[in-house]
Amino acid sequence: MQGKLELHAPIEIDGNEVSELTYDPSQITITQFAAAEAAAKKKAANLVAIAEFDYTFHFYLGAYSIIAANPSIDVTDLERIKGLDIMQLIEVGRFFTMRSDEQEDGKSDEQPATTPESSQLPSTTSTACASSTSSPTTARP
Repeated sequence: MQGKLELHAPIEIDGNEVSELTYDPSQITITQFAAAEAAAKKKAANLVAIAEFDYTFHFYLGAYSIIAANPSIDVTDLERIKGLDIMQLIEVGRFFTMRSDEQEDGKSDEQPATTPESSQLPSTTSTACASSTSSPTTARP
C-alpha cells in the first residue's frame, strides 16, 4: 500500500525543498498510531470524534505513513503542509481507517454472508389496467 504524494506547495525539510513524499500506511506502528491520535486530540481541542470521520486524525495518520517510509522526517516538518496538499494527506490517513483493499476486492478467506430472500408474498391484486380510452362516463356495462 505504498504510495507517493505530489505536493502542490513544496515544503522545506532539513534545508531542502521537497515536492514529493513517499508513504506506507502498512508500516505504521502502534506508537505512531497513538501519536497520531494524541496530536489530533491536541489540535482539535479534545473533541470526541469517530475515527472514520476525524479529519485531523486522518491528517496525522497520513503524516505518520510518510514518517514510516521516511524515518528522518519529523511530524513538525509535515505540519507545514498547506492548501490542497492537506487534503491529499488526509486521504492517505482516511484510507488507513477504512476497510482494506483485500476486503473490498472480495479476496478475503471468509465466505460472503448470504442475504435472506424477502418473506413477503407476491401481491394477489390484478395487474390489469384500464384502457386509456375509457372513462367513467363512457364505460360499457
